[in-house]
Amino acid sequence: MLTIEKKCFGELTYSFHPKEDFLFFDIETTGFSPKTSALYLIGVLYYQKNNWYLKQWFANDYTSEKEILINFFSFLENFRYLIHYNGLGFDIPFLKEKCSQHQLSKEITLFDKISHIDIYKHIFPHRNKLKVENAKQKTLETFLHIQREDPYHGGELIKIYQKYIKQCQTGNTSETDILMHTLLLHNEEDLTGMLQFSGILSLVDLLEGTMEFTTTSVNIKKNQMTIEATFSSSLPCSLFYKNNGDTLLMEKNSLFLQIPSYQGELKFFYDNYKDYYYLPMEDTAIHKSVAAFVDKEYRQKAKRENCYQRKNGIFYPIYHANFSPLFRFDYKTDSFYFLFDEKFSSDTKWITEYLHGYFKNNSSLLLES
Repeated sequence: MLTIEKKCFGELTYSFHPKEDFLFFDIETTGFSPKTSALYLIGVLYYQKNNWYLKQWFANDYTSEKEILINFFSFLENFRYLIHYNGLGFDIPFLKEKCSQHQLSKEITLFDKISHIDIYKHIFPHRNKLKVENAKQKTLETFLHIQREDPYHGGELIKIYQKYIKQCQTGNTSETDILMHTLLLHNEEDLTGMLQFSGILSLVDLLEGTMEFTTTSVNIKKNQMTIEATFSSSLPCSLFYKNNGDTLLMEKNSLFLQIPSYQGELKFFYDNYKDYYYLPMEDTAIHKSVAAFVDKEYRQKAKRENCYQRKNGIFYPIYHANFSPLFRFDYKTDSFYFLFDEKFSSDTKWITEYLHGYFKNNSSLLLES
């Protein structure tokens, strides 16, 4: 086994704190099944004394697997959180099976004691809101404009590792050095790439409606609403959205959202339509207690579709249900609007709720970098 250690340059854009508690990790294997393939590399990235460091345990023969596992788990005991990309789906089950094969029962339990942050699991539910073909790490790195020197994917490295072992057996050191560099570089860039795009978790917070904003403001001008906000973490790249007249720009730790108004008539529908009468001549619904004073020939029992009041004004779309009154064009319409009031401009709680609903429930929201 070989151990490689070096200082790395990178910036953590998501607010993991303290950084010393977090360990990024990634493995390289000769196949998907731990029963028929080998583990040949475990790499980790960690923060210490104001710098990021890379550590890799590399199998320079086919007998180092157990030694790699023991060294990795001994190092893991120093951390509280393990960060990975689809580690819960592949890396960790693979290592657990390898620990069982080598009778490392104590090491298996460490995975259950440490807290996991699987970036893949967080971003996968929101993949359709990003203009990406899949949720693979390299695809997201391309989306976020993260450059790699390494051109290979994990499957291609299997043959490279097999060639490396063969060259080791022949004593061709110049060739083995080149091949080992290729294998180590892929693992290193998986880790440094993970560090860089961990800021995509800020985007997840936005899309799940959990982002905490540090500042918010609303401005109404020229029949459009402009919302500006900042947050403590930072996005790994600029993101843009334009649809249905909306314009959204997100850059680093801030967002700028413009939404056009609708001017005209909309309807407010009452939920308890059985308690109302509809007046065809006036095209409105009134409560039974008031309808008792209207002649029967001018009223009829209200239905869901006509149990409404009409309102003229300047409206804006809204995407969360915990707001009243909500207006729409007709009963079957899924789009809701609210009548703007100047008091909203200084209501930080309302602005936050509006933004949470916009990102979480806006089905047309498709972001591009």
